[in-house]
Amino acid sequence: MVNFDVSAELNNYATHLRFLGYEVEVQLQEKVLFATHSRKSNILVQAFQEGALLTSVYKQGPDAARDRLGYLERVNQANQKAAVSRFCVDNDADLSIEAFITGAYSQQGFARFLELWENDFQKLSEIDGIERFLS
Repeated sequence: MVNFDVSAELNNYATHLRFLGYEVEVQLQEKVLFATHSRKSNILVQAFQEGALLTSVYKQGPDAARDRLGYLERVNQANQKAAVSRFCVDNDADLSIEAFITGAYSQQGFARFLELWENDFQKLSEIDGIERFLS
């Protein structure tokens, strides 16, 4: 196992995300950063010795509780189409999108990873009827 400097890794991710237009708050004690963007999904990045976990959350929409089966079927479709992400519904019916990137930060590697991550969001938005379940 490679020994990463988690603080340096978080700062590398923060710099990269800032370059892409995100506003970033780094919390080194908790080994996380929060990135917000006016046109893209907000991202929580948690750093680990082996890489980083990216998470975005969408609040449930009006039909998530009324038609849970329909909601879960669409989330399953998203998982089938995803390249790097996994889509999970929590107890509050909010949708979490997570992806783990392994290894040390590299500019090219993280750029490609973010392309795949954003493509997974695009695939989610193309699922028929998904907008009923998310706010």
